[in-house]
Amino acid sequence: MADLSLSSPLLPHRAFVALGANLGDPAAQVHAALAALDQLPGCRLAAASSLYRTAAITANPGEVQPDYINAVAELATDLPPQALLAALLALESAGGRTRHHSHPRWAPRTLDLDLLLYDGLAGLWPAVPAPATAEAASADNGTDLAADLATGALPTLLLPHPRLHLRAFVLTPLAEIAPDLALPGRGTVAAWLPAVRLQQIERLPA
Repeated sequence: MADLSLSSPLLPHRAFVALGANLGDPAAQVHAALAALDQLPGCRLAAASSLYRTAAITANPGEVQPDYINAVAELATDLPPQALLAALLALESAGGRTRHHSHPRWAPRTLDLDLLLYDGLAGLWPAVPAPATAEAASADNGTDLAADLATGALPTLLLPHPRLHLRAFVLTPLAEIAPDLALPGRGTVAAWLPAVRLQQIERLPA
């Protein structure tokens, strides 16, 4: 575990982000994403877990994908929750993430960044469209997430992440850096580890 903890009144919020990749060089991409998170405006990397290897979850029986490399990062930030998610999605796009797949949730990816927790917040934040401009109205960017975010749109956000307590590839690295962290309405991270004990996960050497 990398422990880069810092405390600053200028970065008052605590957020946790899950990282994953299973295309290209996944370990290198996760390491690069951790470095990029530390360089995001209004963010600093406070802690990072080890890397873990897990089998891909697929939409169709018999579908084969490469294994995932996963990690969890803690950020100190002054960004509001939706703005932080937008920044994460922009990093995904910069890392080559595309969303053209019949089952996007289960698609292989060069980089996946999920906002798991933000302080103790729980709730749904609806998407906010970009400010209307003549240029935006004439552009056909309705399905281009990166273009939408670049114009100031904010994505839909649900906190805490609805499946974080069900996935070993999230809970295990999260427990490494914050075992006593409270999941809103669900108890601590460590308390949920027995629920995923049968899911195979391998911690990679540092």
